[in-house]
Amino acid sequence: MSTLSFTRAMSLLIGLFLVASLICISAAGQGKGKGRKAKGSAMAAAGVVSNPPTLETPYFCSYTINGSETRYSTVIMTYSGTRPNGGFVGHIHTVLIPSGQVLDKDMQVYNSRPPTDAGIPWSYQTQDGSVVCKEMLISGDKRKVTFSQCSNTAVQTCNAF
Repeated sequence: MSTLSFTRAMSLLIGLFLVASLICISAAGQGKGKGRKAKGSAMAAAGVVSNPPTLETPYFCSYTINGSETRYSTVIMTYSGTRPNGGFVGHIHTVLIPSGQVLDKDMQVYNSRPPTDAGIPWSYQTQDGSVVCKEMLISGDKRKVTFSQCSNTAVQTCNAF
């Protein structure tokens, strides 16, 4: 890899990180306050999971599809509501690296199962049905998320940055 190519790649990564940081900062100030507190109280009263798998931190992800070469993206997930039996709906914002292509989709996280040593397993799908993953494993500290058994054959590991 030439010095120029390396410099361009690093500039792109830094730029994507800054954009993701700005998005995160602007999102951090939204949705806080009385409404959020009331929602948490209502969920606890209903006897469902009162701690949604909130992953508003930007994540750097590596993934493969059909065993192809490893690809990269940044991901931010925000939650906007609850569903029966402890499920959540929200939005996933993905930026593919190095193309910069942005994918914004509504999503649902559902079917929470008992925690394991590795974290809390959920199921995941985009609301348009384009991706369904039987397993979305969130580490106890929410710093690592792994998607597997997906309909698009992707295996993706995301780490908070």
